[in-house]
Amino acid sequence: MRCFGAVVALLVTLPFATADCIPWPKPQTCTPSKSGCAFWPCLESVAHCGPNGYPAGYINPVCESLQAKLPQFTRAGRRWIADMGYCIMEAQVPASQCQTSCEDILAVGWTSHIECFLKTGFCTLPGNDLKIFMQTLGLDLTVSDTILDLASSTLQECVAAFKNGTIHGGWVEWVVKTLNGGSSGYATLG
Repeated sequence: MRCFGAVVALLVTLPFATADCIPWPKPQTCTPSKSGCAFWPCLESVAHCGPNGYPAGYINPVCESLQAKLPQFTRAGRRWIADMGYCIMEAQVPASQCQTSCEDILAVGWTSHIECFLKTGFCTLPGNDLKIFMQTLGLDLTVSDTILDLASSTLQECVAAFKNGTIHGGWVEWVVKTLNGGSSGYATLG
């Protein structure tokens, strides 16, 4: 998993490491937060990716939906939402300061999701928190290939971490035990 983390870290910084920083014409101070979503409209205000772009069209609506559902999450789930959201925002700080294409913002966004999910405890979330998270995303049969790739990569990393003993508990333990035909002791995914 260390190698994976290093590759992801390289990919996250790659679009920003290839050129000197050229500040946005109207600079903003976009500050990551563990308790809100203001970073995303701020990034959109400088990058102008539009209603279908990553800041305004994807991540800000997801962030706002998760914030609205926080009371439904366990304490561990609320902590994960805060830490994960902050991590994803931090990955975009260079884009908020330096002129960056919307394509690079999108690429960094998707790449940062896997790393941020894994390093903030996604794999050990209680099953009910995972359920609320997935329902909040509104996953249905129209899921894009990008989301499926993200989910598959994250699942693989979670299962690998469980199998090598790096993590214990949470929904991933239930999945591994269930898929291996063992009784997990869980009546449901929670």
